[in-house]
Amino acid sequence: MGYTLENCPVVYSCCGRVPLRYSCMFIAVLGVLTAALLMFIYSDAGNTTAKGLGVPYAAVKPMDFTCFVFGVLLCAGNILLLIATIYLSEALCELYVWFMLVYLLVFIVCGVALVVTMALADADKILVFVLFLIIVVYVSVSLYFTVVVANFRMTIP
Repeated sequence: MGYTLENCPVVYSCCGRVPLRYSCMFIAVLGVLTAALLMFIYSDAGNTTAKGLGVPYAAVKPMDFTCFVFGVLLCAGNILLLIATIYLSEALCELYVWFMLVYLLVFIVCGVALVVTMALADADKILVFVLFLIIVVYVSVSLYFTVVVANFRMTIP
């Protein structure tokens, strides 16, 4: 994984009480549900909802495409995590951790680009702020979940 992660202290539970294996299963299921939500934005109903919220037309099409791509990738990554958790695979857990780090980096870049596009297109400032806040919270929680998976990998017998 890398020298930094190998030197970190190992924890044996998530949030103080939940065993890491069950936590990783929960993370995988939650990730698949998040992927489904992202892919919903790609649908006609998602486009109608976005336009109804006041998202400018200049941001709807790029958001549409990127949400679909991110949804498919996130679904694949979390199915990989579910398989890794069921079969106690160190290699698949490590692959998931690296996948999430790259995924989140690209997600941050695309999210900031979307927020800037919406701000420049004179979207409602509250909507832009809420979208930015959602991106920050999502990335923070995803990084925490990635650390949980990394700890699970280090505790696999």
